[in-house]
Amino acid sequence: MAEQVIQCSSACTVTVRHELTIAGLNIDIPTAFQLGGAIALCWCIAYFWKVIGDSVKPDRSDERET
Repeated sequence: MAEQVIQCSSACTVTVRHELTIAGLNIDIPTAFQLGGAIALCWCIAYFWKVIGDSVKPDRSDERET
């Protein structure tokens, strides 16, 4: 956010800086993209292993029709 500078009548200058900070989320944009990319990569790997597991698992739908 933009800083707000207040000039006093005496020899002082006050600079007010408004920030909203949340503990644990004080990261910059490139770090946030790296973290999001790592999470997305984990989801993709898990989905890949699920597809592999589903393709290897035998189909038991024929056994239940009797």
